[in-house]
Amino acid sequence: MKNLDLLSKHIPLAVETIRDVIKHGEDNHRLFSWVGLGVAGNMAHFSKHMELHARGDTTEDHLAHASCRLLMAIELRERGK
Repeated sequence: MKNLDLLSKHIPLAVETIRDVIKHGEDNHRLFSWVGLGVAGNMAHFSKHMELHARGDTTEDHLAHASCRLLMAIELRERGK
């Protein structure tokens, strides 16, 4: 795995927020359940969170959740799934 210092250097608050969302997901969902959704499923969740964010919904941090879903989709794409 490549060193993540570059991310922490440039976007430390975003990295911490993403970490918090992923930790919350691990505490409340089956571990790695997002993998089974594939790229398309994670992109659907990304789109839903972006829509809610754009509407001003504040029930959760939709921008952070959308970011996680986008990163998950990229991860799966890079894994070749």
